[in-house]
Amino acid sequence: IDVKDHIAVLSADVLKTDLVVKAGETVLVEGTDYEIIYSDGCIIELLPEGTGYNATSITISGKMADPSAIKAADIEAAIEKVDMCKTVLGVVPDLICAPGWSQLPAVAAVMAAKAPSIGGLFFGKAVVDIDSSATAAPTYDKVLTWKNDNGYTDENMICAWGIAAVGDYRFDMSVIVCGQIARVDEGNGSCPYESPSNKSLAISGLKNEADEDITLTLAQADVVTVTAGVVTAINYDGWVLWGNYTACYPASTDVAKYFICTSRMHDWINNTFVNTFWSKIDKPMTRIAIDAIVNSFNSWLAGLIHEGKLYG
Repeated sequence: IDVKDHIAVLSADVLKTDLVVKAGETVLVEGTDYEIIYSDGCIIELLPEGTGYNATSITISGKMADPSAIKAADIEAAIEKVDMCKTVLGVVPDLICAPGWSQLPAVAAVMAAKAPSIGGLFFGKAVVDIDSSATAAPTYDKVLTWKNDNGYTDENMICAWGIAAVGDYRFDMSVIVCGQIARVDEGNGSCPYESPSNKSLAISGLKNEADEDITLTLAQADVVTVTAGVVTAINYDGWVLWGNYTACYPASTDVAKYFICTSRMHDWINNTFVNTFWSKIDKPMTRIAIDAIVNSFNSWLAGLIHEGKLYG
């Protein structure tokens, strides 16, 4: 591999594991002679104090990832590992996303089953994609039929339709929905009381799987969102996310289940309660302890009411 300005650029599929880097016949040492950086590829940066810093080429051997070898069963098995997020990373995931795979009903079903029982304690949402390929739902009028025929109707799902274009890049809409939700939550102190809908998106267009443009009028967008209960994007004074409903809409008439922000608030309050009072487990459950828990949590809820994040 040629080296320019002490940097060699490889394919992003090159794995760090078992990588051997040589300058001539000399084996270089990671951290001493070079560093590995992933940014639009696998970058080998030769270090000034290391051997081979002035090399014009280096020899690299190792392993490359083979994405084509991944099967739906691998993704389904990986989703089960979501339980490990809390124990390994100390993080409670509230959105599960599998771009490129969640348009498969079997994968989406596993995601929806895992979402309300993460580690047996926590609640979340599975953000899944409606298939926009030619034989599925390439146009807005096909979304509801495909959604119902393939069982994308779970209250723990948020369905998304379309592929977001950002210049030459393409992103499954589930990725965009997760990013938008995270951004809105972060702006509200991580409280999910505000809908992600009608918030601006940094995208340049909406496509289907065949890379055909999707340009929706408001009425057409509402067929996707209000009629089918699916989130999409529209260009209305700039691109915005559009849609407020979880996948159980319109079959469900329970507001607590079918509004994204309302349902996620229930999840968040449950998760907050578990994390806040976990330390009370296995302590004597005296009357004083019970009152302390109830009063403490009611005080927190009252604060949310004062801030306009709950009505009561």
